[in-house]
Amino acid sequence: MSSNSDPFRSMDEAKLTSTHYKWTFLAAMGDFLDAGAIVAGGASLALWETHFHLVGLLLGLIGALSPNAFAAWLGAMVAGPLGDRYGRKAIYSYDLVLYAVGALIMTAAINYVMLVVGYILVGFAVGVDVPTSWSLIAEYSPKGSRGKLMSLTNIFWYIGPIVILLAAIGTVPIGVNFLGG
Repeated sequence: MSSNSDPFRSMDEAKLTSTHYKWTFLAAMGDFLDAGAIVAGGASLALWETHFHLVGLLLGLIGALSPNAFAAWLGAMVAGPLGDRYGRKAIYSYDLVLYAVGALIMTAAINYVMLVVGYILVGFAVGVDVPTSWSLIAEYSPKGSRGKLMSLTNIFWYIGPIVILLAAIGTVPIGVNFLGG
């Protein structure tokens, strides 16, 4: 096969363009949401404890099933094989829908069961996101720019918690105290 007919080689040797940055930005937004979900859950525990009258066992259960624990692990275990079978782009798209559904359930929660279900869905989506979005970036990035583009996922991972913590601090004066004070 000549190098002109090899689509993978042409992608590897492509010049880095603004389109690559756009795709990377879109995929890295998942990391922004993931890290934000982890911090938002931690910042909200005191509020949830008071609002839903949670006991230690339920708080522990929420923590264990969080976007930073079992639910994320399970999502990551499922994401790899599903991404290989159905395509990472498709799995990533469904993942974002699942994340939104979980967040909506948590927002509308009228009892701790809804909260836990929403939190598990968000956690599962966090686990699905990492292998699929990172694989997408690595697959469409030119060979000489993969490290540079992949580093953006880490930057977005750090920006997410900062934004969430600033939002939590900023909402205290209006009576929405996510910091539990």
